[in-house]
Amino acid sequence: MRKLKYLLLIFICSLAVIACKPTPKQVKAKQEKTSKGAKKKGAKKANPLWGAAKKELNLTTDQTKRLKAITSKYNKQISGLKKSKKWDGKNNANNRKKLVGARANELKKTLGSKYNSYLAFLKKWSKKKKAAKKSKKKAKSKKK
Repeated sequence: MRKLKYLLLIFICSLAVIACKPTPKQVKAKQEKTSKGAKKKGAKKANPLWGAAKKELNLTTDQTKRLKAITSKYNKQISGLKKSKKWDGKNNANNRKKLVGARANELKKTLGSKYNSYLAFLKKWSKKKKAAKKSKKKAKSKKK
């Protein structure tokens, strides 16, 4: 009789453990949810542009920091003008000229003689990025 009770107890406990174990779908959904949360909360990825610019143009750490700050400052201003619809079109050409000119002046102060090299580097960098995006899209479309 005792053996029967123990067997029954073991059987019930086993059923409880099996019932509480999450399914593979639940595990995957939880992993995706936590990874999305980690992406949002985590620190921003370092932009490889600045490391490449520093290396290729022989910039100091201080110059690189100033370039980041200048770029960020003017990108915020540009996005504000775009939101308020004061960026596009002939009527807003003056706004664009002022902002682009001010940014160029700050960059020239920071970079000095390396300014033109920096502009050439940015053109080359954007071409690489566009090519990478195209190849990424092709790869995705092939998978489907």
